[in-house]
Amino acid sequence: RMADLALSNAQYRQAINYLEEALGKAPNENLRKSTGVDLSETWQNAGDLQASRRYARQVLEMDANYGPANLRMAAIYAAAVSQCTSGRRVERDDRTVYWLVLDYLEKAQQDPSTRNVATRQIQSYAPVMPTAEDKFFRGWESGQRLNIDGSVGECYSWISETTTVR
Repeated sequence: RMADLALSNAQYRQAINYLEEALGKAPNENLRKSTGVDLSETWQNAGDLQASRRYARQVLEMDANYGPANLRMAAIYAAAVSQCTSGRRVERDDRTVYWLVLDYLEKAQQDPSTRNVATRQIQSYAPVMPTAEDKFFRGWESGQRLNIDGSVGECYSWISETTTVR
């Protein structure tokens, strides 16, 4: 409740402290998962995508199929594109991060509790995915594995995950 109050006043650091305390005292895995997702979202709102990902990953380590955590990972990586392209055009290589976003949204679709949200988000990201022309000019083939890291752009070096060209 205290975290909710702090969040309603955009006091993210204070909310994080309360949520971390709640996480440590959570009596069961379901509460730990939901609190971890709340922490992830709060860290993202505070502007720290890497801390946000750390909490989402902790939840996925408990349950890799937990839809809300997969939605969080998708949101974090979509925010990374916005953060990395702030003040400039989204380039061909930036768009590859959306394949990783799609990976997490497809995982979220498998959870009945997040299926509809994930499906809507997949549809909304379709227009920003790399085009056939993008793939042609970069020599990407469908099914090819692609690293999302510093090779995409220095700003993405912290991501260090692999996705599939679609």
